[in-house]
Amino acid sequence: FQLARYGAAGAWTDASRSLYVGVSKLPAGTPLMVADWGINSTLAVMGRGRLNLNVAIDPFKATVPSNGDRQAARQFFARKDAAWVHFIDSREQFSGINGRLARMAAAEGYHKKVIMHIADSNGRPVFELFRLLR
Repeated sequence: FQLARYGAAGAWTDASRSLYVGVSKLPAGTPLMVADWGINSTLAVMGRGRLNLNVAIDPFKATVPSNGDRQAARQFFARKDAAWVHFIDSREQFSGINGRLARMAAAEGYHKKVIMHIADSNGRPVFELFRLLR
C-alpha cells in the first residue's frame, strides 16, 4: 500500500522510464550531465550504452566549493550543447546539490532553461531536464 500510494523511497522511481524517453528525444550524442546520485546507472542500462552520460556531481557536493570544484564546474558549464538532469529539490540524494549547482552556474553567468519535468506514474514530479545558457 505504501509503495502504491506514496511511491518508492530513495533514488528508485518508476519515473526513470519516462526520463529515458525524454532524454532519447534530445539530438543524438547530446552530452547529458547527470547532477545527482541514482540517475546515471539507470540511464546507462536503459540506453544500452548509447547515451553520452557525464557524471557531474563532485563539484556540487561541498557546501563551500574548493577552487578545484569551481574549475571542474566551469568545464561542465562550458559544454554549450549539454543537457542536464537532476532530481527535483525534494528528491535530492545529495541534500542541497541543486542549489549549489544553481549558485555556481549563476556566478559564472549561466541560467537554467527547463526542457521538461518528468513525473512518476502518480503524477508527482521527480526529475528536471534542463540546459544552462548564458
